[in-house]
Amino acid sequence: MDQNQDQHTTTSTTMSPTGLSIRPFTPSISTSNSDFETVYNLWNATFPTWPIPRTHLWNILYHPLLARQGRHFVAEIRSGAGTESGDRNEKGQERKPIGFVLAYLGDESTKGYISALGVREEARGRGVGGELLERAVVELKRAASEKGCELKSLVLGSDTPRFWPGLPTDFGEGIGVGGWFGRRGFKKLNGPVIRDLFKDIREEVVPSAVKERIEKVAMENGIRFAPWTEGGYEECMVKQQENFSWAKAYAVLAAHSQYHEVMVAFDAKTNEQLGWTLMCGPDAIVKDIYAFLPLAGKETLGEKGKEVEGEKGNVGLIAAVGVDKKARGRGVGLALVGRAMENLKERGVEGIFIDSVVIRDFYERLGFETRWEYEAWEWVGGLGKDGAVNT
Repeated sequence: MDQNQDQHTTTSTTMSPTGLSIRPFTPSISTSNSDFETVYNLWNATFPTWPIPRTHLWNILYHPLLARQGRHFVAEIRSGAGTESGDRNEKGQERKPIGFVLAYLGDESTKGYISALGVREEARGRGVGGELLERAVVELKRAASEKGCELKSLVLGSDTPRFWPGLPTDFGEGIGVGGWFGRRGFKKLNGPVIRDLFKDIREEVVPSAVKERIEKVAMENGIRFAPWTEGGYEECMVKQQENFSWAKAYAVLAAHSQYHEVMVAFDAKTNEQLGWTLMCGPDAIVKDIYAFLPLAGKETLGEKGKEVEGEKGNVGLIAAVGVDKKARGRGVGLALVGRAMENLKERGVEGIFIDSVVIRDFYERLGFETRWEYEAWEWVGGLGKDGAVNT
């Protein structure tokens, strides 16, 4: 596969005696459309209840800042080796795609993410998933080494881009996925269930009692709320980097002059920034990295809440909510989110999605309800230089 100079390199296709081959899929502008279609079709075949619009999946896999962190592979089997006929490879040999894995190396180059791993139903139970997992781990360790680091942890889920933040609970023991990963060195971690939340704001935006509290917080604490501006860039970025782990999202919005996609809480007297939240409407650049945002409002809003090819959809996003240490404990965070919700409503958004939530009884006060739930799983096997997955 041809590579751009700024793209990473992966090792070549491997072939087993059974006719199974594992080949890299490295998104770049030189990657053929057929490669993308292979992954897109495999996604639909293996995760039919988690559809991602074609253009949305393309934007995620080919994201200019994130594509080079990916280590993705496709499993194929030659015709006559247990599956129906498929396409032909570059040598004219018939082969059928039967599985894939999407894996990413984190920004710090010491943590790896198995973001998605799927195998067609007719090909399960033959070791295909294990082969894909092992290949992904080998390449994540190689990628970390190329950065002068060592892969120290491996988790199920994703950070940036965001597919699932953990293992969906409906993938759990009932259908054997948790047990499958457990037999390969992963362990479910103790701690609260991770949740994605959603609220329909077509009628009520902020509950009246909470709205009254927001007004009280603003008046008693001398707080005002307004969208971010270019003039406040430096102060915001300094405080994001000092206090939180999500400064990149703010930097990306600023780079695209989308300051209006952030709500800021200010000290009304000094104009100092005290709190921030993303409040992303349909045109926000960072929405491209959230795989299931188009799906989040489907059940509540109907087809209008599902992004379709060529349309933006009408589901907004609240994320990266943070309050400066000096302003915590005064209700600023709740008030900030409430004002962001009102801003999104004014911009025509009908539903709001919040992903990867661990805290309880905060967003619920604003009327958010659980959309999906996840469990945290981490590989507890060795991740030394010669470590391998027990498949």
